[in-house]
Amino acid sequence: MDGQIVADFITTGKMLADMIQGGILKLGGAKNLNGLFQLLDTEGNTCVQMNNAGIQLADGTGIIGGDGVYTSLSFNGQSDSSSKIVGEGNFQTVGFSNTGIGTLNKLYSFIDVFVPKNFTLKKAYLNLQHLPFIVQNTAGSVVGYGVCSNMKLYKTDVNSQQIYVAPASDTSLGGTGNLDEIAVLGSNGWSPTRPTSTDSIQLEQKSVELDINDFNAEGITRFAVGSAANTPTITGQDINADMITAYKNSGAVIATIVLIRISKRYLFLIIKKEQTK
Repeated sequence: MDGQIVADFITTGKMLADMIQGGILKLGGAKNLNGLFQLLDTEGNTCVQMNNAGIQLADGTGIIGGDGVYTSLSFNGQSDSSSKIVGEGNFQTVGFSNTGIGTLNKLYSFIDVFVPKNFTLKKAYLNLQHLPFIVQNTAGSVVGYGVCSNMKLYKTDVNSQQIYVAPASDTSLGGTGNLDEIAVLGSNGWSPTRPTSTDSIQLEQKSVELDINDFNAEGITRFAVGSAANTPTITGQDINADMITAYKNSGAVIATIVLIRISKRYLFLIIKKEQTK
């Protein structure tokens, strides 16, 4: 005998085991009705129970794993309504805008980040997606391709009281305030590839880790993503030509900050029953 047992139809009232090792453990189903798994403490009390209703924890029992449960929060960039790209998801125009003859202003994507209380911030990342513009003249001919070059991340000094949810009639986001560069995209910033033809247009992505000390412990931290390039020179005589210049120096951007946090309250992986006094 090799010690193996064919156990296709074994039934028993009680089975003792120091270790059960195998692939899949199935409880319940068909004539065995609802399966039931119970984990007991040294006093015979049920700590954890799994049945058709789900996983149930007794009072004083939690699920822990190292520092706790790793979860993430994502904050997407937003912009003034004039720079939102209709029908293109969360893409926004970042770069420059022609606000009048002879004037170009910078367009930013603002990311308002809120770190909840009772969560330990472990890591943070900035994720950027960029699509070039196809720039056309009034006749519909392609005259170039727009790219937001020298993109950088900034932290603003706009406080929580200055950030508000604007009504639909208000395009203001409370302003940029003073911009303090966070040097995570290199000394020259990130410059996606400028296409040479319509066929060479492609989505480019960039992800960098952030310093968690750059986030306010309380309230909202406003970040801004924008071009660090010098404002392009325009004619000031032809509004259409100036608009083409603005679009050639802008791109469609999605800016997202992702926070990886640890919850000390909700736990995972290792079952533990707290000692009661």
